[in-house]
Amino acid sequence: MMRRIALLGVTIALAPLLHASEGEAKLVACPPELAMEHHGLSAHEMQFFKPKEPKGTVSSHAVVAMIRDRAVTLAVAIDSAKADAKAPDLLRLDFSGKADFAGAPVAPLKAKRDEDGDVSAIIGPATIEVKRDGKSFPVLVRGSYHKSPSYRWINLDLGSAAEGRLAFGAKTYAVRVVDGDGDLVLGTKAKALRAGPGVAGIEPCDSLAIDTGDGSFGPSVLKAYYGQPVLVDGAWYDVELSGDGTRLTARPSALETATLKVGHERWSAKLAGERYILNLSGSAQPIAIPADRYTVIEFQQTIPGERTEGRDAWKGRLTSGRRDLWEGKGKTFEAAAGKTVELAIGAPLTASIATSIRGKAVRMDFNLADAAGLRAELFLPETGPPTPEVEVFDAGGKSVYSAKFQFG
Repeated sequence: MMRRIALLGVTIALAPLLHASEGEAKLVACPPELAMEHHGLSAHEMQFFKPKEPKGTVSSHAVVAMIRDRAVTLAVAIDSAKADAKAPDLLRLDFSGKADFAGAPVAPLKAKRDEDGDVSAIIGPATIEVKRDGKSFPVLVRGSYHKSPSYRWINLDLGSAAEGRLAFGAKTYAVRVVDGDGDLVLGTKAKALRAGPGVAGIEPCDSLAIDTGDGSFGPSVLKAYYGQPVLVDGAWYDVELSGDGTRLTARPSALETATLKVGHERWSAKLAGERYILNLSGSAQPIAIPADRYTVIEFQQTIPGERTEGRDAWKGRLTSGRRDLWEGKGKTFEAAAGKTVELAIGAPLTASIATSIRGKAVRMDFNLADAAGLRAELFLPETGPPTPEVEVFDAGGKSVYSAKFQFG
């Protein structure tokens, strides 16, 4: 009898931990940067053309660009609200890709011309209603347009998400699944981009954003790759959007964990493993992560400063990982289940100078490497790095030349 009571007690204690949370999801417009890595849309000179006849455009100077990007074919028109306007003042968007702009949504365009005759314009931000597959949903549009006598281009960012509220343990938070790959379809899961046996990056995908603050999706947002586990209040969860985009579900992840220790006060990292793809942030305290063999996609270490006007300030920041990853030299490490791995990365930095001589010209390239041997970039916003100096001595030790280097 005592054994049955003990087992019953264990079952009751675990039940809340295994409980899945479900909630209604609604489609919302959102800033594109809420995604982990937002994929923008663009068109260049060869994709612009003058329409033979107006199809919903107003100005005789209207031009159309076709944007083709994987799952999206979008036609846009640089146009104006009135036929006699002296400059373009709006962008028309046809998401059917047929370049028929009758009744198409529009975004404001603010253009200015410089002394050389080049036109630069800011598009939006504006929230429009987009119709696809018989459904209408809000999308935030913003971008830029540039035209010179010999060239023109347009860049667009589209922001949309499904939003709901889910319980994570005892707390309930606002959650968004954010379109990160620019296809206006939610639910694209993250996959590692591989080059041979190694990891070369992460394929365009959607993101998960969880606001642990007031629900405004400001500074208190946890971000993760969609389709991958997310760490919330010390526990790992799987969050999923239903196929029809109407329901969100969060349930505790059934995974084995390792312990990761990074000895810095404030850091963040993007890791791609054989099973999991993680977006982490932490301190010098160890954290539990899914057991896997990981490659560092990107690492960032921040030296905190004093908070100003309620915002975090920083005195210095270094990043590493990306350049080595592109060259197939990424940092990998094993995080075995039940084990602790201490990842030496970030500071301290090692500086070196690579010198090459060509005729009478001497080139000196300054390089920084972090503790993992990854090439690092250092940002010092308040003072900037000190300007390096060079002094040349002859064979007798006499100084014959000195100068200061320039950055850039």
